[in-house]
Amino acid sequence: MIPESKDFFMQDENAENFQILPTKTYRIDPVNKRIMGIIEDRDAVMQFIRKVLNTDKYAFEIYDWYYGNELKKLVGHSYDYVVTRIPNIFREALLVDDRITDVRDFTFSQPKIDTVVVVCYVDTVYGAIKYEQEVLT
Repeated sequence: MIPESKDFFMQDENAENFQILPTKTYRIDPVNKRIMGIIEDRDAVMQFIRKVLNTDKYAFEIYDWYYGNELKKLVGHSYDYVVTRIPNIFREALLVDDRITDVRDFTFSQPKIDTVVVVCYVDTVYGAIKYEQEVLT
């Protein structure tokens, strides 16, 4: 059946007045490797950042094709190549979440021959989060 009224296609008056829904999720305790309680908002986004940047893309069937990262492809490459690829890999992995608006201000150091330490800022709807991670090269 095709609607006969033009009003059917009109946008809802309140469509512009939306609110951010709560982002409650389970809390992963990385020390004891257990799920313990519930977190939300900024803590939930921080947990998402840690999880997605420590999960290989396409490695686990439980996650869709947009979840995870491709940092593993950097193993064996030179420092210069790695530091040019990391910002794109981080952005691709993190910007799938609509709570994250930007990933910026990358700095790199090389404490060991096979490790690059990445520090960046992740802009979220809850404010900026400073994030640091070691990446094997």
